[in-house]
Amino acid sequence: MSDDSPWQPPTPGTPDDGTSGSVSPWAREGAAADASPALPDPPASAAAAPPPPAAAPTSIAPEAPTEHEPQPTPSSGGRRGLVVAVAACAIVAVGIAGIFAVRQFTGETAGGAESPEALAEEFLAALDGEDVLGIVDVLLPGEREALGEPMIDAVAELQRLEILSSDLDLSSLAGVDIQIESQTIAVEPRADDIVMLSMSADVLATIDGAEVPIGEMITDRVPDDVLAEMRGSKVTESDTIELAMAAVEHDGAWYLSLFYTVAELARSESGLGGVPAAGIGAVGADSPEGVIDLFADHLSSLDVRGMLQMLDPAEAEALQRYAPLFLDEAERAIADEVTGLDVRVTDRQVRVEGDGSARTLFIDAIGVEADIEGTHVTASFADGCVSFAYEDEYGSDSMEQCASSPDAALVEEMAGVEVPATVDDFVTSFTEAFADMEPIGLEVRERDGQWYVSPIATGTEALLAVMRALDRDELDELIDLGSLAADDFFDMAFGLVPGMMDEGWTTDEDWAIEDAPADPPDSMDGTGDLEGEWTEYEASPVDECYSIESATEATACFEEQIATGAVDEWEMPVSLTAPECGLTEVLWSGDVYSMSDDEFTATMTAAAPCFEALLAEGYDRWLIPYEVANLECFEGRNPYQVFDEDYTDRLFECAYGVGDSDGA
Repeated sequence: MSDDSPWQPPTPGTPDDGTSGSVSPWAREGAAADASPALPDPPASAAAAPPPPAAAPTSIAPEAPTEHEPQPTPSSGGRRGLVVAVAACAIVAVGIAGIFAVRQFTGETAGGAESPEALAEEFLAALDGEDVLGIVDVLLPGEREALGEPMIDAVAELQRLEILSSDLDLSSLAGVDIQIESQTIAVEPRADDIVMLSMSADVLATIDGAEVPIGEMITDRVPDDVLAEMRGSKVTESDTIELAMAAVEHDGAWYLSLFYTVAELARSESGLGGVPAAGIGAVGADSPEGVIDLFADHLSSLDVRGMLQMLDPAEAEALQRYAPLFLDEAERAIADEVTGLDVRVTDRQVRVEGDGSARTLFIDAIGVEADIEGTHVTASFADGCVSFAYEDEYGSDSMEQCASSPDAALVEEMAGVEVPATVDDFVTSFTEAFADMEPIGLEVRERDGQWYVSPIATGTEALLAVMRALDRDELDELIDLGSLAADDFFDMAFGLVPGMMDEGWTTDEDWAIEDAPADPPDSMDGTGDLEGEWTEYEASPVDECYSIESATEATACFEEQIATGAVDEWEMPVSLTAPECGLTEVLWSGDVYSMSDDEFTATMTAAAPCFEALLAEGYDRWLIPYEVANLECFEGRNPYQVFDEDYTDRLFECAYGVGDSDGA
């Protein structure tokens, strides 16, 4: 660690030496000595900051401490390990986001490094010094903006809800100390402007549970013994970490990139070829409102390229760069699957809120029509209601669903069970708590005069809207009611509705009912109410026939029940309908499931001529066993012995003309 003194939030203005000029908020020397470490409200003009890469060691094996190392507190069991791990994650996440909150991005620093090697050294040095500023400074600028500001806001909301402590010291990562030694760095070029950095180092990490910055909502609910155990924990562990991250050259400097790392790892594993020299670029709309029109145009023509190009390049730079590797194949697959599809956006009503380069679109109404293979489909959203309708040669149908609060009476009517009062109370409280939640819209961003869709910002703003809708009292109430409702809900879901079991009825570990009536009735009365009496399920005639092991006897059972009218002819199993073809015992006994590939193929091949002769005599094609009717699709294998998803997809495509087994 190069600097043991705590870093304080910077104060732009006149430096301490009396010289004039503005001090960069990135400069450690610019910190005011008496600056408060508490998290301030983020300035409205502050640009977004990114999260650091996931660089902290995920698994550190214990090592005998040396004389100069802090001694670990004796362990009292697995619970401490879990608590300390959670504490470590909280410290790192809070420290990262917190330091973002007290530093504004300005044009006075571009960050990055002059070479990939220098970039890796800066990153490891930042880890060694718990210097989140250093980690932030080496990230690709677009990723700072895409991910940083939501983290700032999230920390502020967590403090307001008292999940994090209000006196959180954001000038240092309290509770964690990382020391890095014996580091090695390897650089593997992947393109002129992209390399993979392989970094390894010996790490000594100390986690002090007494410094965990948790708030009163947590401490009020954690049992005293657990809290005392966590606060009293101080653990030192060591290991060797190995990290691989992509580095990207941008405007003459090198930066680490989370998104390029994901893209490069995916490219390497898939074997799609080299990194494209150039991507598909970004093409936005001329106005915020125009984003919806542009999307509608791309949707109508099923233009995947256009949809990717209209994503915010600050978020989607890596995706747009690597898109040529998979785009042609994706477009061909869509063209093959949706032949004859015609999609049209028929109506759109859009509101725009916000100012500057960040706006929010609210879609008040939208309508879509589609025609595919003789089926006409319409879907629309307006006034909080979603409508859907279709029409084909067989008829038509439609439905409409409007947003509304859950209704216990409706649930009871649909499910046929009584909703516990605790569940109803929780749903009511939940609805009231979020009644004032800010509306969630589609976030769009302006880059060089064009407007783009921002999926990440849309998601993070939705999450923040949920957090902002709550206060501490509401959160406490939801937790209390939710704990009670969860137990009763699962009881209800598994059929144990509160009050259903009368007093005196208990179950032991073997689920045997004690004190049951001596003479149980023959069958249930259909009401579902036990009323203190033993009940049992009465088997149907079909069930009785299915329970017979012998195929010959089972056939006789079905024929008898059909003759009496107790069973319909269609309920006769296919496997029993043509015993002369020699498959009856094999299929009914289940021997077919254990046959080798050769045995299966030979057996079904031998039976095929018999069924062909039956067809010629007017036998129903649907009564031919699946194993014979689709023999050419099995590729000489017993399908019941194959557990290969690709094989199953090919089989169902061949047999039923569908793309996968789920759709069969």
